[in-house]
Amino acid sequence: MDFEYSEDQKEIIKNVKEASEEFRDVFYKANQGNERYSVEDGERLRQACDERGLLGMTVPKEWGGQGRSLLDYLIGVEHATRYGPGMYLSYLMSYTANGEVLQVLHHGTDEAKNKYLRDLVKYRKVLGLGMVEPRAGSALTDITTSAKLDGDYYILNGQKRWVGYGGEADVYYTLVREPRTVGARGIFVLLVDKDSPGLSYGKDWGFWGVYQGLRRDLIFNNCRVPKENLLMKPGQFGTVMMAFNTFRLQNAARTLGIGGGALDDAVMWSQKRRQFGKLLCEFQMIQSRLADMVMKIEAARLLLYRAASRGMGEEAPPLDTSIAKEYCNQAAISVCDSACHILGAYGFVRESDTEWRYRQARVMAIATGTTEMQKVRIVSELLGRRFNQRLNAFNPDLFEAAPEPEL
Repeated sequence: MDFEYSEDQKEIIKNVKEASEEFRDVFYKANQGNERYSVEDGERLRQACDERGLLGMTVPKEWGGQGRSLLDYLIGVEHATRYGPGMYLSYLMSYTANGEVLQVLHHGTDEAKNKYLRDLVKYRKVLGLGMVEPRAGSALTDITTSAKLDGDYYILNGQKRWVGYGGEADVYYTLVREPRTVGARGIFVLLVDKDSPGLSYGKDWGFWGVYQGLRRDLIFNNCRVPKENLLMKPGQFGTVMMAFNTFRLQNAARTLGIGGGALDDAVMWSQKRRQFGKLLCEFQMIQSRLADMVMKIEAARLLLYRAASRGMGEEAPPLDTSIAKEYCNQAAISVCDSACHILGAYGFVRESDTEWRYRQARVMAIATGTTEMQKVRIVSELLGRRFNQRLNAFNPDLFEAAPEPEL
């Protein structure tokens, strides 16, 4: 096995570092303003990424992408959050090459691909993700948003929560179900245009530590969607979830970069901060912390790269994916915690890169599947069994009548 970066991968890292440095002031300004930057700065960033080959990295060249491997793409995402800080650059890279874009490529109709794909890959159009609902978060098979075919249109009713770019995305990858069905068998996917009749938007919830601040609800009231916007048919829920493998790996890469950046912060600070007449790095307890941080980052990187190397096309192996996601998440949280400890009070001020990274690392351990979900999946793959998490059979009448949780 060759553990060295190829020349192409070194070029990706170089391009990511240059873009991060060029837009560093933009990212810092956004961090002070609800995680958002201006439309003008966003277009400049898009153009800079396009010129450097950082958009659509996993998409074939005939559709405007770079035709690179999953590993190449994840190496880019990792270093985008390492050199950031902030996830602005990594999100731009991810939105043009994530599992949902690949599903449009592999499963979309010719009409859908010609209508959306090239613009999604170049970030001229943005794909929002409508998955979770007020009463269905981790348990996606509990969704109740329904879609009934009526002639040439699907009629949607229901609500989606915490949709990235809600109200601003051009099209939404939307998980729905056939009316009066239960479980996974009736679930399918539609691409819903932002101007679809019957689609409206709820409040912007905002998310701590996550770009962008925009996290709005989608509300469907007899929303009409053309039938050619069908992306995944009922009965293909397993294929739908394969996109989450890629999503989870990019999550792992993002948190690995966050942890690597926090380690860089701690190493730098330990060699310039003096206490009791000596540098922090000369204290054995600080050395012990730094050694633990290094080991966790190196182990996390090996697990992520192994999973990426075994991934093909839009798929990545479930066991390797969950191991990498869980370990990278926990390693990043631990490393960020130690970095804040080494920096002391300076690690907790809003101007600190390390404080910024800590916020991001913590929330990413929930996104795309919690710690508990990954551990259950690891054991499921290990034993070749599926463990039903539900206490009773799903009853849509009872579920729809259940009160929404209050904050």
